[in-house]
Amino acid sequence: MGYSPSFFWECSLAEVVDLFDSYRRREDRRQKEKDEAFKVRALSLQVLALQIRDAVWGEKDSDFRTVQHFYPTLFPETEKVDRELIKRNERMRRFAEEHNRLWQQAHSGKEES
Repeated sequence: MGYSPSFFWECSLAEVVDLFDSYRRREDRRQKEKDEAFKVRALSLQVLALQIRDAVWGEKDSDFRTVQHFYPTLFPETEKVDRELIKRNERMRRFAEEHNRLWQQAHSGKEES
């Protein structure tokens, strides 16, 4: 932690506990920063791999494993977000179909000039 023994022995118990807590918070923050940097790098490499695959083979393969598959602990919320996004897109598609059907019914009897 970088403290001299004499400094340590001059501190009260509460100060020592505070020093340890501070050190733990710093280390937690550093680890989170490393995790975020790794996530960004992994996602960037995944995008690059997809672009290379598309350029070489010219087709999309549904069996491509994403970075979330290999590092599920780094991306725990993506599955829930993906499910919510799929549900939202389905609701929007149904709304658009209904809106278009009603619009066509309302405008089908009118002549175009």
